[in-house]
Amino acid sequence: MTVDGPRVAQTLVGQEVHFEGTEGLPGAVSPLVPNQELYRIATDRGYAICCAGSHHLYRSDGKSAQWVPAHGLDVGDELVLARHPSCQVDQANPTFVEGWIIGHIKGNGGHNPHKSGGTYVRFWDDETELIDRAVGFAWRLGARRDFRGSRSPKGITTVKTVGLETFAGQFLTAGSKGIKRSLIEASGLLVAGFIQGFFDADGSVQGDTTKGRSVRLNQSNYHDLRIVQQMLLRFEIASTIYHRTPAREKFMPDGRGGNKPYATKENWELVIANDNIERFARTISLSKPAHLAKLNALQSSMKRMPNRDRFLTKVTSVVRVEDGPVLICRVSDGRPYNADGFYSLDIEPRQRQP
Repeated sequence: MTVDGPRVAQTLVGQEVHFEGTEGLPGAVSPLVPNQELYRIATDRGYAICCAGSHHLYRSDGKSAQWVPAHGLDVGDELVLARHPSCQVDQANPTFVEGWIIGHIKGNGGHNPHKSGGTYVRFWDDETELIDRAVGFAWRLGARRDFRGSRSPKGITTVKTVGLETFAGQFLTAGSKGIKRSLIEASGLLVAGFIQGFFDADGSVQGDTTKGRSVRLNQSNYHDLRIVQQMLLRFEIASTIYHRTPAREKFMPDGRGGNKPYATKENWELVIANDNIERFARTISLSKPAHLAKLNALQSSMKRMPNRDRFLTKVTSVVRVEDGPVLICRVSDGRPYNADGFYSLDIEPRQRQP
């Protein structure tokens, strides 16, 4: 993680790099070092990293923490997640709205360039503020001022334009709506808008003070859900991904008064809980009226401080994979940096805290 957001390390070789949380000290990324022992570390919250065996991660024993090479980790070890100070987000900023539109397309729209379906977002008729925001964005992209989207007899308003198709193509893959690297590396404002739009379209707010509170995002695309998990860390919001259901056949209504088996995809759910909800509400929040009302109700019903997330995640597997090349990242005075959500060091560490 750099001060400009996440970057693929290979694109930083030969440049002066300023990593997030290093107080402006310069760093560097070395050219590829070949034939290194590689390990894949998976954890119970969904965070994972593939790194050299000599790559150091910050392990906690509950009272103190120490730097441990990846090859020295065991199942059950707790690793410290990187924290970045949360910040206020200007939701009226045009860049935030750009991200919000992409989030809605990802969650409850379509991106099928050069096909009849096109690129669109959909809203229920009572979501007038969201419709106005989407239509206003379509105007910015060149739509006529009398354009208001199209309304179906079922009470759904669809906003679809050629400009929206071109814009979405910068950040989402055609058809599958997969998250592109350009979205991962976008500004914090655009990413915050994307998260809000995605949760507006596909998320939920659940629970109460007795059963526990959570903000959730359910998806069949595990890869993109992990990307969203990393995005949330940019705003000091930790989360957990749970595997909900395997791929299977399920009997569902066939539209003709009966039921028949349909193939369903494997399913995962990202859950934001404890004091992370408070940071989510403060920095990103929601704009869909029903979701926002539930979120505000959860916040106002709290009678005590929520449980504090310790930003730890437990190792569930340490797998030796094939040897391969690695890039070495270094900060000038040996400070740690954020790699895939973990505090990390690529040199023999001095026993210092992040």
